[in-house]
Amino acid sequence: MHSGVSAPLFADSKGKTWHPLLAEVLAQRRNWGAPKPRKEPVTSLMFEAMFALSQQIIQEDPSASLDEFCALTDWCLLGTHTGSRLGEYGQSTGGCLVPSIFARVPDVPDAGEWAGSPLAFINTDFVFYDKDRVLIPQATLLGRHPPTPMEFHTRFRYDKSTTNHTWRRYCALPGNFFCPVTKGLSIVRRAAALGVPPGFPLGAYRSPAGSFRYINGSRMSLFLKRICVVAYPDPDHYMRKHIDCLVSHSMRVTACVALDAAGMTHEEIAFRLRWSIASVRFYLRDSVADIGRFTKAAVLGALALV
Repeated sequence: MHSGVSAPLFADSKGKTWHPLLAEVLAQRRNWGAPKPRKEPVTSLMFEAMFALSQQIIQEDPSASLDEFCALTDWCLLGTHTGSRLGEYGQSTGGCLVPSIFARVPDVPDAGEWAGSPLAFINTDFVFYDKDRVLIPQATLLGRHPPTPMEFHTRFRYDKSTTNHTWRRYCALPGNFFCPVTKGLSIVRRAAALGVPPGFPLGAYRSPAGSFRYINGSRMSLFLKRICVVAYPDPDHYMRKHIDCLVSHSMRVTACVALDAAGMTHEEIAFRLRWSIASVRFYLRDSVADIGRFTKAAVLGALALV
């Protein structure tokens, strides 16, 4: 270090300061030094099972599209494209039972105008375009004769990294139950039907009490485990043997594995999912479940416009 020039220092959670290069090394050791619990991706058979069950439920009672099962199905299918962590689609605390309580973006310098807003996706984070790439207002999409959106853009306002406020876009997959445009639209329409106020998290479903509740991690994990049992009735199947590895983070792993299987490089996957390359390698190395050719093709198709 040159005399009279002081290097910037980073402070850890205990207030201890470190040179930025040393801080980076320590962060990597802290994050990757200890073994992490395995997280399995959602397989194609599981996706097919949840879609078939949701369709059956809706046929029996159309209003059931507002309920938890259909909401979880939509977020699972959308998560295959967005690679969303729990904080982006649900809540991790007991506040999920109280519509006015949800996790918020912390008031830190890089949060900008979004400090204090919901950490999870809100209605302005979902934007739709028609076949000519003309913006379709959400009010129009919620009307009686809405046009058909062909492109869906999602904003990630805050993810504790330099990729805050970024957008990712996805094209429609007509007739495909993995279609990100259809799933995004279903989520927006459900929130509107439930009376979720503008600026509140979209990850909601109908409450038996007559209002709405937010998705939470434990319910998503239980949902995936139940779907696994339906998709794999043999208790000796690999997925049944590792059923506890299906958690709320599994959609994030699914997106990573699907993009890799579709032929994207680790650098492209890291950009797409707003990860570090080290994270991509970790999840690809740790996961051994086959997501199926159908899932790979769907994810690759939705990336056609990127």
